[in-house]
Amino acid sequence: QAKDSVAYYEFVSKTAAPLLLKNRVRSAKDSLLKGDRYRNYFGSGYARYYNLNLGKYYITIGDTKRGIAFLQKIDKEYSETKLIQPELTEVYDVLIDHYRTANNTKEQINYLNKLIEVTDLINSKKQKIKSETKEGFIIPNLVEDKEVEIDTLKSKSTKDKKQMWGTIFAL
Repeated sequence: QAKDSVAYYEFVSKTAAPLLLKNRVRSAKDSLLKGDRYRNYFGSGYARYYNLNLGKYYITIGDTKRGIAFLQKIDKEYSETKLIQPELTEVYDVLIDHYRTANNTKEQINYLNKLIEVTDLINSKKQKIKSETKEGFIIPNLVEDKEVEIDTLKSKSTKDKKQMWGTIFAL
């Protein structure tokens, strides 16, 4: 039953993002806080999810300073580990907009450079995966299909020749 409780609270926590999209900000915060009690049982990406959505919550209710602090935790993790995470582009978009509004060009450019870096890395990884998929799966399957078709045509050709000779000898 303990696993069911953990799964339930992880689910409750994960409802925060859709609730924020629906502008149900208080419900989103409640979901995050309820689920956070079980943080140690969730996957390693939970902390980023929590910080992203709590940051967005605080920005939405007008506590921008607190919201930005949560987003900067995700940026700090990236700066220390250089591990690409799906949340990073959204984090940097929000930080860029925040510093643009605050007329802080230095920080805006800082986060813009990080966004470009992360986007380039994500795109290169996508390209590598696409290439590996093509080379590892698509091309071998096409070659195999081609060989099957050639064998089928050869067998049909042999069958057609036998029928032709059979017809000639029957005449």
